[in-house]
Amino acid sequence: AFHEACASLEVSGARIGVEGLRMRLLEARYLERYAPDVELVVADDMFGEIRMCKDNTELSAMRKAVAVAESAFLSWVKELRVGMTEREACARLVSSLLRGGADELAFEPIIAGGPNGGLPHAKPGERPFCTGDWVVVDWGAKVNGYASDLTRMLVFGQPSGDMMDIHAIVQAANQAGRDAVGPGVEAQNVDTAARAIIQQKGYGNNFTHRCGHGLGLETHEAPYIVQGNTLTLKPGMTFTVEPGIYIEGVGGIRIEDNVVVTPSGQETLTSLSRAPYVIG
Repeated sequence: AFHEACASLEVSGARIGVEGLRMRLLEARYLERYAPDVELVVADDMFGEIRMCKDNTELSAMRKAVAVAESAFLSWVKELRVGMTEREACARLVSSLLRGGADELAFEPIIAGGPNGGLPHAKPGERPFCTGDWVVVDWGAKVNGYASDLTRMLVFGQPSGDMMDIHAIVQAANQAGRDAVGPGVEAQNVDTAARAIIQQKGYGNNFTHRCGHGLGLETHEAPYIVQGNTLTLKPGMTFTVEPGIYIEGVGGIRIEDNVVVTPSGQETLTSLSRAPYVIG
C-alpha cells in the first residue's frame, strides 16, 4: 500500500511535513524506502496553527460531539447510586456515550469521588460513592473526528457547607473566563480573568492547572489558555474553560465548558446546567 501510494502521489524527492507526535517510525521508514530522497519535516506547529480556527463543518461536528456527551450524561446520572464504585460508574458512562452516538471516546473519563476529587486527573478506582460525596466527572465524545470535553459536579445527598461555597466560586470563575473570551484578546487573559476570582477568595494555590486548552481533532491542542500565552484569539478558535479548586484529602470542584470565539465575543457550545447534580 505504501509503495502504490508513493508511486501514485509522486512523492519521491518531495519535502513532506508530518506530525511528529502522530507518525510512527515504521511509517517514516516505509516512506524513505518507497520514496527515494524524500525529506520528512516535523510540522506540528504549522498544523496546529492551521487547525486552530474551525470552519462551519468542523463546528457542526463539535456541536454534535457536545450534544452526544450531554445527552449521555443526563441518561447516566439516573443510574447512579450510593455504593457504586467509580470504576462501575465509568463503565456505565462509557456505555451511555457509545450507545448515544459517540464514534469513540474523546478520552478516558475522570470520575473522582470524595477525597479523590482533590487530584485533578484522578483515574476511576474501586472507591464506592458515599452519602455526602462530591464527585468530579470529566468526559467527552468524538463525532466525525472532533472532540468535546466537559466537566460537571455530582453530589450524593443535599449539597451544603464549604464545598457548596467552593462550587459557587468555581462557577463564578468559569463565567468570568468565558466572559473574557473574544477576538483580539490574548489567550492568557482568559486564564487571568478566571484565576482572579479564585485568588480573591483565597484559593489561588488550589487552582493548580491552566484554565483551558484547544479542542478539535485532538482533545488537547492549541490554543492553550494559560499564563504567558500572548496568542491573540480569532473567530473560529475553540477551546475549554475549566477552572478548578482542589483540596488534598478533601475533594475538588471543576466546571468545564467548550467555547468558540465569534466576531463579537464567544459562543458557549455546552448547555448543561452548571449547578451540582444531586443524586438521591
